[in-house]
Amino acid sequence: MSSYLKSAKQLVAALDKTRYQKSLVGTSDEFQHVFQLLTLLLNTNHTLLPGFVNDAPAGIVDFKATRYQLKYLKQIFVDDDFTQFSASITQPTETPLIRGVYAMGSTGSMTQNSQSDLDIWVCHQPHLTLVQRNKLLQKTLLIQKWANSLNIEVNFYLLDENHFRNITYSETLSTEHCGSSQYMLLLDEFYRSAIRLAGKPLLWLHMPVNNEEHYDTLVEKWVQEGKIKPNDWVDFGSLGMLSANEYFGATLWHLFKAVDSPYKSVIKVLLLEALMAEYPEPQLISKQFKQQLLSATPVDHHFDPYLAMLQQVSSYLLRINDLHRLDLVRRCFYIKANRDFAGVQNSDNWRYQQLQQLIAGWGWLPQDIRSLNEHAGWKIKQVKAFYHSLVGILMQGYRNLIIFARKQKISADLMPEDISILTRKLYTAFEVLPEKVTLFNREIADNITEKELMFVEVRHSSAVKDGWYLINCCLKQVSSSNERYVEYAENLSQLVAWAYFNGLLGAKTHLYIRSQTIGLGKIQQFVTDLRLSLAQQTAPPSNEELSHPCELRDLFVAVNLSHDPTESIDGNQRRSVSSNDLFNFGPKQQSLVGSIDLIYRNRWNEIRTLHFAGEHAILNCLKVLAHKIHRGANPLESVQVFCYSKRYRAEMLTVTEKLIKKCINTQVGVILNKRSVNRLQVGGKVWNFSYESRDLKIEEGGVVRCETANKHDLESVRNTDTQVKHHKYHFPLEIGEFASEGFLQFFFEDNSNGSFNVYILDEYNNPEVYYYCHDEKQNKIKEINKMYTMSRFGGEDRFEGYSFNYPQFYQLITTNSGENKVVPFHSQQHLQYYDPR
Repeated sequence: MSSYLKSAKQLVAALDKTRYQKSLVGTSDEFQHVFQLLTLLLNTNHTLLPGFVNDAPAGIVDFKATRYQLKYLKQIFVDDDFTQFSASITQPTETPLIRGVYAMGSTGSMTQNSQSDLDIWVCHQPHLTLVQRNKLLQKTLLIQKWANSLNIEVNFYLLDENHFRNITYSETLSTEHCGSSQYMLLLDEFYRSAIRLAGKPLLWLHMPVNNEEHYDTLVEKWVQEGKIKPNDWVDFGSLGMLSANEYFGATLWHLFKAVDSPYKSVIKVLLLEALMAEYPEPQLISKQFKQQLLSATPVDHHFDPYLAMLQQVSSYLLRINDLHRLDLVRRCFYIKANRDFAGVQNSDNWRYQQLQQLIAGWGWLPQDIRSLNEHAGWKIKQVKAFYHSLVGILMQGYRNLIIFARKQKISADLMPEDISILTRKLYTAFEVLPEKVTLFNREIADNITEKELMFVEVRHSSAVKDGWYLINCCLKQVSSSNERYVEYAENLSQLVAWAYFNGLLGAKTHLYIRSQTIGLGKIQQFVTDLRLSLAQQTAPPSNEELSHPCELRDLFVAVNLSHDPTESIDGNQRRSVSSNDLFNFGPKQQSLVGSIDLIYRNRWNEIRTLHFAGEHAILNCLKVLAHKIHRGANPLESVQVFCYSKRYRAEMLTVTEKLIKKCINTQVGVILNKRSVNRLQVGGKVWNFSYESRDLKIEEGGVVRCETANKHDLESVRNTDTQVKHHKYHFPLEIGEFASEGFLQFFFEDNSNGSFNVYILDEYNNPEVYYYCHDEKQNKIKEINKMYTMSRFGGEDRFEGYSFNYPQFYQLITTNSGENKVVPFHSQQHLQYYDPR
């Protein structure tokens, strides 16, 4: 071995050792136990050890048990068995199937904390059979389960040395696997943060190559000259294949991660923006690290990957004079790095000491530091302000990505299924819509429940907008609703939903109300009903759910909450009524349903509200509800109907609940007689209504016109009906059932002559069709993505808001049973259809 390589191996090994030791400092006993046993459990397959799978691949090249591991084994085995077993694992395995095990990410960095997970790369031999790889996967899942039992999260990534040389997407997109969204940038992150735990060293870290294009040539030359032996190294290859296309997928991935982990993702989104600014010669941190390490250059980041990211992002933001985002990214970094030290006055922990040096140079005021230290106890105004700042910085990164994509004339080079899942999760988290409840990230603060909340109704005011205002204090402390309010909504149900699902409104919250139309007792009952009907939090949607339309899952209905016509009825004149009388009461034939409020959670975990008021509230409600539930949709998990009428409450509840549930059951297929014409007399007029494939047709000499803020829902239905009627094409029924508002959707259907049809639904579900198309579908998808990216934002600097309704692509297939089915394009279901092996 040359003196250069010998020196390089010593330098890299010393860095591994330093990072390994740093990863154990200040961590829990459970973390240290799991972290120190991982390589033993991967190397060894024994019934007494966690992770045992019969005939699973075992053995790590050059594995040597540590003292901690031998001590653990001594506790597991009796003396004779221990001596025999320990001798067997310390001897070289004849055919080790694992070439190397590496930790990566935040492990050993400044930002590692008690909540951090472990990302472990397991490099296996390339000749592993599919059966062997599946058994190794089972083994890692069992080790993961064992670690979870100790409250330590471990994520394993199985790959061989050719993973980054062969552009294949073997992993399914998930919260921990980036799928096809990034490739070379993932390798860059690995190289800058890797800690070798066992096995062979990483060749790239030792090769003195400045131009990545020459990497393979130099490796081959050194092999031929006998300077290196391939079996002595793990070689994932160079970083020379980084293309402009990858930035799109990588940015979307980190925005996707920001939904759950905003502090870590903010700095990564900004790092990508900084690299885009340097394109086509980005200064990758891994390359800088290698050059500085191998030249023994003193560095102030101590080869800490997260500190180096912060430095590179800070330099970029200072260069473009963006001090606002610079301050925010520092705050995010501080909150993540300081998680375990909040409230600590002093500590000899190296992370704490280094963090104090950083903030001393930032010039923060003591009150700023105190506020960040107390962020877990922030209340709604602080949470709301910080959330909007976070969203602002993320959306600015997204805006700059779009501009970069337009300049470079690139399209997202992702699998269509991956981009569908990524953009739909971003859509559910960040897209702002009138009827949608914005949900704040729970990581910002632990508990924002208020002791007191007051709801204030304002009508006919010259000072503030009509509607409802939420104030987080009691009546006596309020001077002006415009002065103290924390949220505004046009109607009460949406404001209550916002407070409840964001955690402000708890079981012990004292409520106050200032309104001329609604009393305290009514809102208290409404809040109790809502709290007992819909869970405040549920599990995040699965990829399977995000791949399908956002069907309603749970529905809460409030009748006569905001407007109750029965209040004007004299109690002395109360009489028994039939169900028909409730919509045609008295000589004026008045409908006693004055308002209906819907609050629902869909399968993408969005919370949405709809408000209907006026004489036709019940008709408009049924019309829109039928449109929201496509024919053959999954049954709702819960439907709760409540009535808040002063009079005829029981009768009103019975009738409206029957109508709403019949509407739902007809659409989901519980009621078979779907084409029958029903009649309902409302406001002195008889209305005929019948259920269509994705609509409720209501006639009284014409369709009822919506008199509420939800007019758009009815108009979009009518527009769709009109287009279909006036064109001679026919949309397959399955496409209508898969339609999702807010997205541009493309559905491919193959023809027997090798051509294909393309059915299109725009954001409002307006249809369009192109028959007998040729060319490759993948080319069409890239062309559509590029056109969408180029045209989405008008001029060079124009950016109006943000939107994640990126085009979605699907394939119509026919199953073996003859059933027509819609599946995401290039998904496993799609590929198995053409290659069922």
